[in-house]
Amino acid sequence: MARMAISSKGASKTSTNRTASKRRITHRKDSSQKIHVIPQNKKWAIKKEGSARASKISSNKETAISQARKMAKQDHKDVVVHRKDGTIEKWHKN
Repeated sequence: MARMAISSKGASKTSTNRTASKRRITHRKDSSQKIHVIPQNKKWAIKKEGSARASKISSNKETAISQARKMAKQDHKDVVVHRKDGTIEKWHKN
């Protein structure tokens, strides 16, 4: 196991096994992501939290919610449904 001591102005910090801690943080981040159903140009977009682009686009809200819930069930994530004005309408917890 690699140990690295860093000293700064008399203070000493020790860091061990950085890759393992990064894996844990990544895992927590993935499990807390949500899937959002948001309005986009008179259609409804299904977008994973933190993603720049929508996963799917649907012409009506009900279809978008149904598709988002299927995705969320597979990935064990919550679905957040927004109104046309962007406010949160409903939150489906998984």
